Amino acid sequence: YSNHKTFSLILFVCFPYYTFMMSGIRQAAALGFIMLAYDEMKEKKLWCYLLFVLLGTLFHTSAALFLPVYWIDKIPYNKFTRTGSLVLMGLAYILRGTLWNVFSQFARQQYESNDAGGYMMYLFMILTVILGIYYRRGFREDKKENNFSEEETGNKVLFYLQVLAAILWPIASVNSALFRMYYYYHIFIIIYVPVLLDSISNRIEKWIIGVGYLFVSVYFIITQILPPIMGYNPYTFYWTIL
Repeated sequence: YSNHKTFSLILFVCFPYYTFMMSGIRQAAALGFIMLAYDEMKEKKLWCYLLFVLLGTLFHTSAALFLPVYWIDKIPYNKFTRTGSLVLMGLAYILRGTLWNVFSQFARQQYESNDAGGYMMYLFMILTVILGIYYRRGFREDKKENNFSEEETGNKVLFYLQVLAAILWPIASVNSALFRMYYYYHIFIIIYVPVLLDSISNRIEKWIIGVGYLFVSVYFIITQILPPIMGYNPYTFYWTIL
């Protein structure tokens, strides 16, 4: 689905998903089924979509977070939903403690509240949503008026997935055990960013923003993945240290 496959690959490797799949195997399998469910959603195959989400929950019950996404394309992309998205993101951050207490009632384990950090990533997520609002041409849905293709019409789902990730992050960040719950939405940034870049008509702005994403990606892999304390570099197979 990416028009810039190399760029998508860089985002996948530099952000936590590539290395996460080396250790978070159950949730990685669930993410794989969610990707297959997204494919079925694009094809409007509801029962296949539900099947893949169900299979994902068999590996990690948190995959159920993706269940409502099938119907998210029914939400129009206009100034009201854009404003509403920003408001919900703000409320999620302000009320994160209260929302955490509500959601923790449904958890199988008793989690204590603690600050998981990661605020630079959160600011990056907010900036990504704001850029989608500013360069909204690639995410509008009125293809008849703007001569958009069916593929461009469906890109608003990618925008809403980033909004959902930014809404869920403050709640999940209250405890590091649930910090990766937003992955089910945020992982689609690997195809969201290429759509965002394609929606920028000014070549200089496109170049600056593209380089900016590359800079953030490289910064993240240098600070969060490459340090020896993380155990990824140099990567050692587990049986060599037994």
